[in-house]
Amino acid sequence: MNITIVCVTYGNRAHLLMRVLNEARAQGAANAIIIDNGSPEPVAPILAARFPGWAHVETLGANRGSALGYKTGIQLAMARGAECLLLLDDDNVPADLCLRALADHWLARIAAGDSPGGFAVHAMRPGMNAGDSAARLHMAEPRRGSFMGFHIADMPYKVLRRLTPGLLRRGGAVPPAATEVSIASYGGMLFHRDVIGRIGLPDEAFFLYVDDYEFAARLTATGGKIHLLRDAVIHDIDTTWGSMKVAPRSALFTARLEMQNFNKLYYATRNLTYFEFHLRAPRSLVYLLNAVIFLSILSVLALSRHRLPQYLTMLQAMQDGRRRSLGMNQAYQL
Repeated sequence: MNITIVCVTYGNRAHLLMRVLNEARAQGAANAIIIDNGSPEPVAPILAARFPGWAHVETLGANRGSALGYKTGIQLAMARGAECLLLLDDDNVPADLCLRALADHWLARIAAGDSPGGFAVHAMRPGMNAGDSAARLHMAEPRRGSFMGFHIADMPYKVLRRLTPGLLRRGGAVPPAATEVSIASYGGMLFHRDVIGRIGLPDEAFFLYVDDYEFAARLTATGGKIHLLRDAVIHDIDTTWGSMKVAPRSALFTARLEMQNFNKLYYATRNLTYFEFHLRAPRSLVYLLNAVIFLSILSVLALSRHRLPQYLTMLQAMQDGRRRSLGMNQAYQL
């Protein structure tokens, strides 16, 4: 199976990217397309020396957002004849046999009759998918009707997890090898080029954050499937929450309020609000209840922790999301 890696990098992250590409090549990836989203030190010379002929770098000159970055990377990969694409963030290191597990499951599903254009597989990401308990606890993705990822139905689990640490992980049935999900992140998603013919490319209007959820949701909304695989694992080697992607569910409130990068906080909040409000068909009463609880807790924490600037930024972002005001906001430039 011919797999092309598509990866977007930015900032001073070449040291992380090198580890990702080293492992992907070692596991048999045919080649890689790297989008340099405005790195202070261009990565093209570094990768040309380390991965000659294997990694191709396209430089955008500035950070133009993840949506355009992955859109450009996918287009370049397809133009260069890529059959199957594996999207990775620049800190997603595949664990041993990750690519083989993804490829084997994809091939098995195709042999079982799934269309190449209607199916994708996704690696498990400990921290984002709650490790190997994600499938068993039905927490592989936010519930429909969630507000900013918060859902009142998750509260019993959260309380038990705090009162009895480790109890929920002991015993119980072994989680299934594959769990069907309706949304997924870019990092760890493997699909055939025919998927793009079916659903199109990432939407630039999202600019930064949640564009991956919207992209994946287009596939499942049209009858396609995404399988989250227990035995295909990738590790996020950058564990800072500034990227907004590795926060545990318990940090839904505090991690956001501790954010010092107001630009990232704005886009993450605005886009998730838009996605949940306009695209996830929320159950209106449940969504409203979750919103009231979330905002009540957030306001109390913002006051007690002296984080009113973050709180006000989030309120503005939520309003813009509901109003469908997407694209780059001139007041929040990267």
